Amino acid sequence: MSAETTNSNGTEKNAGAKRTANTKASSGKFILNDRYEIFLSRPVSEFEHIYADTYEAIAKDGGQSYLAYVIKDRYPARLDVADYLIKQDIPRLLSIKDYGVTTASDGSQRLVVLTDKPSITTPIMSRHQSKRAPLQEDVIRKNILRPVVQALKNLHDADIFHGNIRVDNVFWNNVENAEALLGECVTSLPGSIQPASYETIERAMADPCGRGVGALVEDVYALGILVAILFRGTDPTAGKSTKAMIEDKINRGSFTVMTEGLQLSSNLMEFLRATLHDDPRARWTMDQVWMWVIGNHVTSKQIVSHKKVGRVLEFNGTKYMNLRLIARDLQDNPVEALELIESGNLIKWLERCLLDKVVIDTVQAAINRANYNNKGTGYEDRLLCMVSMSLDPRAPIRYKGLSVMPAGIGGMLVDAIIREQPLQVFAECIREKLAWLWLGYKENEAMDANDLSKRFDNVSKIILRRGIDYGLERCLYELLMDVPCLSMTLSSYYVLTCAQLLQALDKVGEDKARPQQPLDRHIASFISTHDQKDNSLYLILAEGTDPLKRPLALVTLFQSMQKRHQVPPLSGLADWLSKDIEQIAQRYHNRRYRKNVVKNVESDIKGGNLTRLLTLVDSPQEIGRDRSEFEQARIFYRRLEKEHDYLESNLKRNDVFGRATGRQIAAVISGVMGGLFMAATLLMKLTNSDAGM
Repeated sequence: MSAETTNSNGTEKNAGAKRTANTKASSGKFILNDRYEIFLSRPVSEFEHIYADTYEAIAKDGGQSYLAYVIKDRYPARLDVADYLIKQDIPRLLSIKDYGVTTASDGSQRLVVLTDKPSITTPIMSRHQSKRAPLQEDVIRKNILRPVVQALKNLHDADIFHGNIRVDNVFWNNVENAEALLGECVTSLPGSIQPASYETIERAMADPCGRGVGALVEDVYALGILVAILFRGTDPTAGKSTKAMIEDKINRGSFTVMTEGLQLSSNLMEFLRATLHDDPRARWTMDQVWMWVIGNHVTSKQIVSHKKVGRVLEFNGTKYMNLRLIARDLQDNPVEALELIESGNLIKWLERCLLDKVVIDTVQAAINRANYNNKGTGYEDRLLCMVSMSLDPRAPIRYKGLSVMPAGIGGMLVDAIIREQPLQVFAECIREKLAWLWLGYKENEAMDANDLSKRFDNVSKIILRRGIDYGLERCLYELLMDVPCLSMTLSSYYVLTCAQLLQALDKVGEDKARPQQPLDRHIASFISTHDQKDNSLYLILAEGTDPLKRPLALVTLFQSMQKRHQVPPLSGLADWLSKDIEQIAQRYHNRRYRKNVVKNVESDIKGGNLTRLLTLVDSPQEIGRDRSEFEQARIFYRRLEKEHDYLESNLKRNDVFGRATGRQIAAVISGVMGGLFMAATLLMKLTNSDAGM
């Protein structure tokens, strides 16, 4: 296949992401940034995942081998993390070398992320393996934990959550039992490809695409799971459903589930008990893990967990004695759950068997909050969600079938858009401020490191505003900056910047089957969040119905973006906008100039310079001259009308009006004619006299 290049990768609002990667595809291979050849005929299946295919890549100058992750469809990658890792080569972590957008011969675009290739492509334990030989404690500690924790510690120092720690993403470096290498974490959203067994109880409850960036201590939990599986040689939760595994961990604790039947040394038991603690407040930090790895004693925190309930609650045909399980299952039978809550039986049960007034007050407050609109629209779903949240604050937001962490709402929305799933539930979730409420619980304070509360408070207002650049689409790009533009108009393109947006629209504009306008809600929202200039006025006018302001705003918007982002000629987009430009030309009163403008527009479209086209129809000098000439013509016309009315009026009022003037004119004409006659007579006499002589 053949291809053309696209320009910078990364988002323009993120200064670290302003990189240039010219990417081409030809003869079954991609050429990335004129430096790397990516061979589509050489797949590397050990590294591929649900959102990316992997291929062998080679540097053109030196022949060094690399891995190329080709992202499927328009799923986002963690490009902000990729930018950091390109600049900071972290030891014992699979290095990110480059990334870019590639254009294939059919015009479709894909994101490519280039990484180093481990010397041995086989991971410590393949995803296709259910078992392997158990590793000894000293091998795990020295050959795996030491290098992996060193890499993770560097990431955590930069406040970067890995989220991809598992046995098939850790590789031997050079030879078996050499120092391990931790795999990449940028080609998918955090948690989206992670098996539920490696996730904490609360993250495992969420849909994979809705897990989002987790707290750093959740990497520690995954590290503990990794060690437990390698020491045993198999995953004890394998074969269980996610629901059954979660229930087992809730009832018995993650440490017990993962270590049952193992003969652990006191040191390894200390490590696993601290890393697999289900209360994040008691879990070790990565610094504490490192201290243990190098042989120092680490004191674990003692946290008192919530008291277990002493009486059974029967619900949906099941007996419950754990608040987390009740919270999880409330939506399994909404009718019975509503009866349980509204009758007061839930509160009564909590008062009888749970001597924790804080929990009881929290649940009662959730019930009162859900009824803020006197059981108005959406009351039942809101009530179940808020009560579930109050019973288990660390669990995901559960609303109308959604199970999502606040930081994962953007990722789950992307997945729903790509798979063409209903989106109304996301709009309701944001409008009801459920994420903002979730973050308000003290148990979730650690998750607000990235100021998520303010962000969700902002999007809850954005979704209520009307306008082409607001609503759910705008919320998406506010929540997830690295997502490409998901407009259906650009379904074949991977657009990350405003410059790429213009170039993609230019390509679409070359197709005669293009939409009527190069602007929709996704494109408008993408521009609003990615362009450094405030384009709100243009977008408001472009959405309007004014026959002059609407097309003028649309042309001006794209013209200013082309100039600001220094984008090459856009002949396809210019042709797309030509009808708008011709419509704008009708503003001129001078018919001859109007025809010349339309004629020049047709000849200048191929040049693709939107500034030149706009100048033809929006030149202040020409507009001023046209207005001045038109005003002069109007004044002259009004004078003629006034004189016409005067004459008509006097003719109607006076029968002899104009006779005196007529007589004067007749006398003048008679005098002139008489003079001419006398002159002619005199000339004839003189002529005859000359002839006689």
